[in-house]
Amino acid sequence: MQAKINPEQLALLIETVQKSPKYAQIAPSLIERIASEELEKRTNFADCVKAVRSRLHQLTGAYLPAKVNYAQWSALF
Repeated sequence: MQAKINPEQLALLIETVQKSPKYAQIAPSLIERIASEELEKRTNFADCVKAVRSRLHQLTGAYLPAKVNYAQWSALF
């Protein structure tokens, strides 16, 4: 059974995670999906933020630099 997710809480969680420069350039749809899953599991907002950041780091942290230079990448292609 899925818990009902509060849309305002989901939006705040996404905004909180995206404030970090490390996660600001990750696709919002990926952050939203992970945030939704974590809100279903947890009731504490701070724990949700920590869990979302942890999962994003596991998925992207080892592969993306802290700041992606899209202009430089675009010039390469």
